Amino acid sequence: MTMNQHMRQLLARGADLTEIYVPSPFQLLVAGGFKDVQGCVFFRELFHHNVLTALAMHHDMTGYECAVNAIHLEDYLEKGMAREAPALAVTAAKCVEWLAERLRKFSADPFRIIVSVEARNCTIRFHKTRDGESWLADNLEGYEESVAFYDVR
Repeated sequence: MTMNQHMRQLLARGADLTEIYVPSPFQLLVAGGFKDVQGCVFFRELFHHNVLTALAMHHDMTGYECAVNAIHLEDYLEKGMAREAPALAVTAAKCVEWLAERLRKFSADPFRIIVSVEARNCTIRFHKTRDGESWLADNLEGYEESVAFYDVR
């Protein structure tokens, strides 16, 4: 996983946490499968169209996927799970591994999973990797929040 210094620090602070696991609601979202629509891949549970109805609004296919496939991890945590930034970062790392494994089974295409953590909020999103398109800036250190990405091959 490639990350900025902020994320490295969060993960280090969360390294000794116990009871970190992939929450059941997130597992159910991923278990719902994926949907390939005109070359874009979406969580089936989050995309209910058979055509890319709003592509122009998102500038490119990567932006469209990132908008649709963005979930707030705190909405998927189980009762009693820690919600502080270090715990969110470590839980997100587990979720990234879970999601990556399922994306590999779904398609041989390369994907990028992106995590950002700021205070008590964590966003996980994914997109297919395409030439000439990127969701993230090249310099991760330019982000104020904690940011990481994982390339699924």
